[in-house]
Amino acid sequence: MDNKKERKTPKKFGMKYYYFLIYFALYAGAATNLIFALLYSIGKAYKGATLVHEVYPWIALIDSLYSFVLIALAIFAVYVRSALANYKKTAPKLIVLLHLLSGLGGLAYLIAVDEAANVDVGVGSVVVILVSVVRVIIDGIYLRRRASLFGR
Repeated sequence: MDNKKERKTPKKFGMKYYYFLIYFALYAGAATNLIFALLYSIGKAYKGATLVHEVYPWIALIDSLYSFVLIALAIFAVYVRSALANYKKTAPKLIVLLHLLSGLGGLAYLIAVDEAANVDVGVGSVVVILVSVVRVIIDGIYLRRRASLFGR
């Protein structure tokens, strides 16, 4: 009888979603934020923006400020991508923070526009917030299960 103990091999993780995040999703999100930042800054982010800006000049300022938020989120997304790709210990927390900041930025925009003009900003901004919440949950769980990969 051989009393050799079987060595446990490290658990192998499915990494397809991880590669999707670092090679597509974060770059695509950053590019989308930059495109919308441009559109908000030139007053073309939504139908009738020029008229809205004439009637409610504060909304033009809010749109311009939101464009800076979107640029900051795009830069942060590229930084988070780099942290994930290099298996930095803080990377899982950074991606959750990115999604939280994105959702909070959208919420702040909704509140500011509502206060400035008492207008309905549409379902698009609400979707941004909901997507952020879902991404916090999905990415948080996914990366928490792979916490052993991040330690540099």
